[in-house]
Amino acid sequence: MFAKLLVCAGLLALASFGLVGCGDEDSVSSIETVPKEVVEREVATLVKTIPANGEVAAELLPLVLYFDKEPLAVTVNGTAARVEGNRAIWCFPNPTQKLGDQLFHIKWTNPDGSLNVGAYIRLILVIADFDRPSITAGSVFDGEADVDPDPLNGGGIRYDFSIPVIDLKSKLLTEDGEDLGWEAVWADRTVKFLLGANGKLLENGNLYLIQIEVSRRWNNEFACDCMDCSYFENIDMTIRFATVEK
Repeated sequence: MFAKLLVCAGLLALASFGLVGCGDEDSVSSIETVPKEVVEREVATLVKTIPANGEVAAELLPLVLYFDKEPLAVTVNGTAARVEGNRAIWCFPNPTQKLGDQLFHIKWTNPDGSLNVGAYIRLILVIADFDRPSITAGSVFDGEADVDPDPLNGGGIRYDFSIPVIDLKSKLLTEDGEDLGWEAVWADRTVKFLLGANGKLLENGNLYLIQIEVSRRWNNEFACDCMDCSYFENIDMTIRFATVEK
């Protein structure tokens, strides 16, 4: 009997930590076990597409998809897109089989490995515009003579382009190649050469050269991921004009 009491006392001490019970009573534990592990799923959500749903898309420009979390894999209409972090880039099939209003099914694998049912977007697919930049309007044109330099010194020299461009190198030079230090200010598809504080005035009776080097500016920054853009790079234009004699 005494031995039994000692054993029971020891078991009661253990029971105070929630490990075992004492005597003939059922064991009671203060630690509740979870019969099934509960894991929160990590699901990625499509938050934006470029072009957006309902917009016009060019056949050789990519469809860019943005997620709130990095997906493991992405497909559009069953073909793989390239995943870069929270972004995926997908190129339309080339050659394109169909133009016009189309439905595109975007599917992806969530970060936790589960498959997402995906989303649908409609895009109006059109033929890509491959025009090279050209000057549509300007203050002075190539070969022009007897140009009055005063309005140019005061208001600058402006050129408008047929499509948006990126300035690579544009200068106003003398006939001998001296840079007059005019500033080329760009805005989308327009450049304006301004005299500025350090520029030299155009003078009467001289020959001048305007050198413009541009490349095409794509509205989609990933345009060259789906096509060869070398055709649009380093487009050089030279405009020579002479100012009027005094």
